[in-house]
Amino acid sequence: MPSMKAMMRNLAQPAVARVTVAVLTVLTLNPGARADDTGWELEADPIAYALRGYSVHFARSFTGGAVRAQIGLFGADVPSAWHGHDGLDQRSRGVTVKADYFLQQRSEGFFVGLDINRERTRFRRKDSGESLSRDNVNVGLRTGYRFNFGRHLYVTPWLSVTRASTVDDVVLGGERFAQGRIQYFPTVHVGWRF
Repeated sequence: MPSMKAMMRNLAQPAVARVTVAVLTVLTLNPGARADDTGWELEADPIAYALRGYSVHFARSFTGGAVRAQIGLFGADVPSAWHGHDGLDQRSRGVTVKADYFLQQRSEGFFVGLDINRERTRFRRKDSGESLSRDNVNVGLRTGYRFNFGRHLYVTPWLSVTRASTVDDVVLGGERFAQGRIQYFPTVHVGWRF
């Protein structure tokens, strides 16, 4: 888990700070919400933990459960099979803001949404240990399906397709590792509604 100092440094970035304040305002102020749609939610990505990382997200639904806003912290060691470079270790850490619209007008079933991430990625050559870090902002769309199990437990498989703000290839030890502008991220979250 990152230190509190590192988390505050991430949140202090101007664009991230503005988006974070906006989402927290929406999450906190919800006039007109009915008692059945004001529950806070806490969720995590178990895959991130399996990849020696972390994932914690806070969310709130409003407008009868049709709209949901979320803010979270994430991190993982990205397997070379995912990024395509056997000689490179890649570790990402960051903050994310998401907003979703549920097609069934309640917090279950299919949804579409926006996904904004600010992340710091460290690239390290496996043979020499040479490394560099890069900050990036990814903006895109996401979709998925939420399965509710009773009133509290839910599981949400989802996929995001984002565009990276920085796509310069990574060059370490004279070797170039190509980076793509479009990123695909499939995963599953498990959550609890309070």
